[in-house]
Amino acid sequence: MKHVIAPPANKYKILLVDDDYAVHYLSRRVLLQENISADIFEVYDGREALDFVINVGAPDIILLDVNMHRIGGYEFLMSYKHYGLHHRHTRIFMLTGAIIDWEVEKFTDTGIISGYFEKPLQPWHVETIMEHVGTNYILKNNS
Repeated sequence: MKHVIAPPANKYKILLVDDDYAVHYLSRRVLLQENISADIFEVYDGREALDFVINVGAPDIILLDVNMHRIGGYEFLMSYKHYGLHHRHTRIFMLTGAIIDWEVEKFTDTGIISGYFEKPLQPWHVETIMEHVGTNYILKNNS
């Protein structure tokens, strides 16, 4: 049985941050297949993501690649925190080509990510993401 998460009064705003066009295509396809009521915005590195948040506003969900040209995922998170751009309602999920323990710990230690997934985005990832939207769920490092 699939759980249905009621969207906010307006559509969710999802920011997809990845330097790979194929990842954009596949992620958008999965989100649409999962019937997520969302406006999906696409940028290609951390600098563009910072510009988006500053100029357009905080999205509900950020799907953030770990390794990108110019400004990568970790550098984005550090700037995002430093400039006070993080909003309580925004859920940030890391997307990576390979899950590496020390890297997961590094991102978890930022205190602002809600999940960490291996690419490509899968339907079960979307279900997990939607379970965290509207909650205060943030990954904590237990070490």
